[in-house]
Formats: sequence, C-alpha cells, structure tokens
Amino acid sequence: MTPSIGRSDTGASRSILSPVFLGPATLLQSSAPLNWGGILVEKYVCRPGERGAGNVLDAPVLAMLCSPAWRGEHVAADGTFASHSKTVGALTVVPNGPLPAARSLRQCDLLYCAFDRSLVSDVRNEIPTRALNEDRPANHRVPWLSDVDPAAETALQLGSGDRSVAVAR
Repeated sequence: MTPSIGRSDTGASRSILSPVFLGPATLLQSSAPLNWGGILVEKYVCRPGERGAGNVLDAPVLAMLCSPAWRGEHVAADGTFASHSKTVGALTVVPNGPLPAARSLRQCDLLYCAFDRSLVSDVRNEIPTRALNEDRPANHRVPWLSDVDPAAETALQLGSGDRSVAVAR
C-alpha cells in the first residue's frame, strides 16, 4: 500500500487512511516501515473536525477507538446530522468507496487497519465455505452487508456471535 498524495496537519505525506479522518490527525505510530504485505496499521490522535461528503476510500478499513469515549455526528437519512457516541474498543468497519459527511466533536486516539483488496480476496478464497456456515442458522447471512462489503460480512460470520461492529457508510 502506498500513501496517497496529500498532506497531514503536520505537513508530512498523508496516509491512504486520510479520507477517513473527521478532522486534523497526527500520526503516532505506523506499520508502514515493516512492509506487512497487504495490511497497514496506524494509530492517530484525531482532533475535532468535519469530513465533507465525497471522500473516497481506496481500501476497506477497520477503526478501533483507543480513547475512553468519543462523540460525533453522522448524516442521517433526512440529510441532517445525528449524534452518536462510542466507547473504548468500539470497532467500525469502513468499506472502500465514497464516504458520507461526518463530524467529530471530541479528540480521540484511533487505531486504523487498512486491508489491500487482493489480501481480502485471497483470505476469502482460502476459507472453506463450510467454515463460513458452520454452527450458524441458514438465515444468519447479513444480505445488506454483503452488498456493501463482502469482506465485512465474512468477518461477521466468522466472529464470536457479538454483532456490535458498526458499519460506517
């Protein structure tokens, strides 16, 4: 994964994760120098701000809140901003593609993990179909999620049964 063109709030080259940020962000740590094939893990301090609609994310991302709590707003179906909050350890799956407008009302530390599409595809192909459906009722599928991001649906199907993962779209 190669960083996209652009600048962070410190003037350094910006990460491929930049389209996800809801305000100014400062990189704390990155796995980029480790050359992990197909995976990028970066931790940021993210300050309050707003992401306009239309940013495009090139790879699926998993975000984990590392701060005790976070408050923000996302665009609701009627076009207005709706408040929401998260607590430490909350996971958000952000599929690749255009992102909606959102606001962060509080500074927080976030750990982002971006997955190269070819890696996600290779992992999906290595998992036997039986493993995806084992011990699950036939109606367990999450059809709306497979339309958004098949990799996220696979991750939920392989999960422990806790379905508290949020999908940002």
